[in-house]
Amino acid sequence: MSKSERFVFRMVVALTVVMLGALTTSIAAKEVVTLDFIWTGNANWGREMVARFEAENPDIKINYETMGWKGLSNVLPVRIAGGVAPDVFRVVTEQATSFVAQGWLMPLDEKLGNGSFKAQDYHDVAISMWQVDGKLYGLPIGVNALTLYYNRDHYDEMGLQYPDLSNWTWDVFLDNARKLTRYTSASSQPERWGYAQHGNSPWAISPVLFQNGGSILTPDWKQSNIQSPESVEALQWYADLFLKHQVGPKSGNSRTMFINGQLSMRAGGQGDVAFYPEGMNHDVTYLPAGKAGFATAIGGDCISIYPYTKHPEEAQRFAEFLASKFGQELLISVGTVPTLKGAVTWPAFA
Repeated sequence: MSKSERFVFRMVVALTVVMLGALTTSIAAKEVVTLDFIWTGNANWGREMVARFEAENPDIKINYETMGWKGLSNVLPVRIAGGVAPDVFRVVTEQATSFVAQGWLMPLDEKLGNGSFKAQDYHDVAISMWQVDGKLYGLPIGVNALTLYYNRDHYDEMGLQYPDLSNWTWDVFLDNARKLTRYTSASSQPERWGYAQHGNSPWAISPVLFQNGGSILTPDWKQSNIQSPESVEALQWYADLFLKHQVGPKSGNSRTMFINGQLSMRAGGQGDVAFYPEGMNHDVTYLPAGKAGFATAIGGDCISIYPYTKHPEEAQRFAEFLASKFGQELLISVGTVPTLKGAVTWPAFA
């Protein structure tokens, strides 16, 4: 080997070493990122979504944690306030205003993540629930509204017409609830109640107020409206159902009672569908109309990101995946109403 050839050889070796070093540095820079994710709801859905995402995104590992509804309401806010928040987590409508005001949610930018999220692909009502001052703070994955479930067999037994929206008023509803409430001669307690609903939270009570032209808060959400004549009248009507007319129980699990045939009508949300057994002869309709017409309460949930996450791009990539068509199709199986337009054409929604 000549002197010039040895020089060229050494240069090639040197350049190779430099390039390998740069490649090693590049690989190291692509080290796996770990995201903390808290989900409340169907744990199997969360596990399946995490497994699918990690398989498609080997550069991201998800530390998956589930908690119950009480944890979502109590534990999660404490963790966020204490600075030990997860990177990605589920938020429900009731928390949105408070979380945004306290700076706990990251405004989402369509330029981040993998670019798959487009607001126009989602129903406007689902997007609007998570917008504040034009900024989007969550990717909607489900919507929920209070509706009325009723037992068709009980209606048939009493010779009652199924709810007809042309005449489905408070008065007709109350008359049906009285007739559906059935006593036995040996007991002062009904063996079957006419009506009960999904708890007594503001979300559960507000439809009655809306139906009568009332509300809990003024339109600007800055003052109470609960003492307005319309609100007071609505609350009195609601209380009379249980205290005066005694068409419903004052306690007990209304979902279980409805499934067991101890209850004829029940106000509930979309999550109840997954609990009703196949073959149960029930149907669903609007809540009855008051003086102001038909009204209900709508809510939902979204996937949000902690604003101080160290990995905002990876976090939004994961959030976009959770809110995708694949994720929402899986949620349909547990009773969630999807937020993407065109969902009614999906086989899973049939």
